[in-house]
Amino acid sequence: MVTEHGIKFGVHLITKHFGKIVAKVCEKLFSHGPLTLDQLVRYTDFTKDQVRNSLLVLVQHNCAQAFVSAPQDDDDDADRLRVRTQYLVLFDNIIHRLRFPKFLDIVSRKLDEECVKLLVGLLRDGRLTLKQMVDRESQGKGKCFVMHIAASTLVEKRKASKFLKELWKDNYLHKKTVPVTGGRPSNICMWKVNKPLLWKYVLDEMYHAALNLSLRMT
Repeated sequence: MVTEHGIKFGVHLITKHFGKIVAKVCEKLFSHGPLTLDQLVRYTDFTKDQVRNSLLVLVQHNCAQAFVSAPQDDDDDADRLRVRTQYLVLFDNIIHRLRFPKFLDIVSRKLDEECVKLLVGLLRDGRLTLKQMVDRESQGKGKCFVMHIAASTLVEKRKASKFLKELWKDNYLHKKTVPVTGGRPSNICMWKVNKPLLWKYVLDEMYHAALNLSLRMT
């Protein structure tokens, strides 16, 4: 269970990273629990587009999760047939954003600088395809929250696939194949950072440091 000040801190981080509108949507998810798009519109007094875009940001960065809820006992037949998507805020993943520099430090000790650059982009922009990670020109110079990685962190396209596989092989990344509908059927690979594993490494280093300190003091 998230405490009162934990919620305030989480909302503060979202405000700092994504702005006040996204933070307001996040705050309502904290205070009310899982909500639908229409419920969030009602609670926030924002337009549907504002709420939808805020949810896209939160889901893209793995700070919220969408799921289809089961029918309620008091639903009529029409409601039972309707797909009801709700959104759940992920507090631990929001707090993980504070740990990104340490995550990068851990990876940099084992892999080269180009792998770290790709990891920077994935940490900053959430789930991305390979094309999104190497496309410099079509992203409006970094203004698109979903698809850009700043030019300073980009690597050459022909090398990006190799570096992604290195990160994936060492379990620093998750890979998910997503079917694409419309036109010719195809699949794309989405990549995201394995934050729980990196956090495990961070904790292990903290415990190691604490053990060494305790041994010195005895």
